[in-house]
Amino acid sequence: MTEQEWLIGSDIPAMHRFLGEFQSERKVRLFACAFCRIFWDEFPVQSLRIAVEVAELYADDQAETNELLVAREAARVALARSDPILEPIFSVSEFVLYATGQHSEVLDLVREDWFVYWLSLEDDRAAAQLFRDVMGNPFRPVTVDSAWRTPTVVSLATAIYAERAFGRLPILGDALEDAGCTNVDLLNHCRQPGDHVRGCWAVDAVLGRE
Repeated sequence: MTEQEWLIGSDIPAMHRFLGEFQSERKVRLFACAFCRIFWDEFPVQSLRIAVEVAELYADDQAETNELLVAREAARVALARSDPILEPIFSVSEFVLYATGQHSEVLDLVREDWFVYWLSLEDDRAAAQLFRDVMGNPFRPVTVDSAWRTPTVVSLATAIYAERAFGRLPILGDALEDAGCTNVDLLNHCRQPGDHVRGCWAVDAVLGRE
């Protein structure tokens, strides 16, 4: 895969395979959760949304394994009772089970057969953009200088992450620049229009998360 293919492509399984072992369980799980949130209001039962919320907490070590397993089982039972005639949202709902999986299940989450099915129903570019927002650009890894992590920068990044206030990312970009940041990729991503999600590589880089 070339950098250009990474930047404009929409073949998520290929992108996932390209990253291989260089993608963390946390990142893959948060991408899965972000993908589920695309269909948030369409989920037929509340237990599916709860499972995604628990998975997000688990990704950041704020929920225990048993809580994840309980949430996953509740989602599984709810799906078993749902009417599969409710396609395509029934199949999308099944993705919650991947998001709440344990280590090996999550790292094998972006399964080509599932995505081929989904991509036949939806515009794949939105999901690919989410994947890039979480994973960043592997051809241009960014290292954040400790001097850029001023109290203002860290406070802004922490609030953006906790509150899902990604509309404030341009403000974070300005704060980084004021702190001496010269990394164009980091500054541009903060100022880039479009959707950003938990796991956004720029916010993670500032907060030192992987």
